[in-house]
Amino acid sequence: MKHYLKFAIALILGIVAISFQSCGGDDKNEPDIPVDYNKVESIIGKWSCQAELKNGKEVSCDQFTVDFNANGTITANYSFSVTRSGSYTFSNGTAVCTFHNTYSEGDVTVTMKFSEYNQGRAKVETTIDYGGSGSESRHAYLFYKISQ
Repeated sequence: MKHYLKFAIALILGIVAISFQSCGGDDKNEPDIPVDYNKVESIIGKWSCQAELKNGKEVSCDQFTVDFNANGTITANYSFSVTRSGSYTFSNGTAVCTFHNTYSEGDVTVTMKFSEYNQGRAKVETTIDYGGSGSESRHAYLFYKISQ
């Protein structure tokens, strides 16, 4: 009788193990649900930078988050130590953000063009205009939304 009990327990454990194995990884085969980045609702929430795109390759980026609020305000936090607040307008997948420039005359304007990338991430092409200084920089980042 002990032999049959051991066999039954082994059989049940084997079935449970196979069941768990067949359920794992199902998400990999499901396509990403496309996001319409032309609607302002798609960007409302807190975003975190996951990578910077340089020459088509993903490289690490400085840790920063961007929080778009429904009332048109934005808060950016760089490396969890420098926080800037400002306002934004949104049209056709592009957020134009304005921050007070603490280093020179004029405001800093950051233009962020959102587009679909993969695995729930958005490609965000940015142009930063440093106002009175006359300098500008361009970057492409991969962001993912961490909260609504």
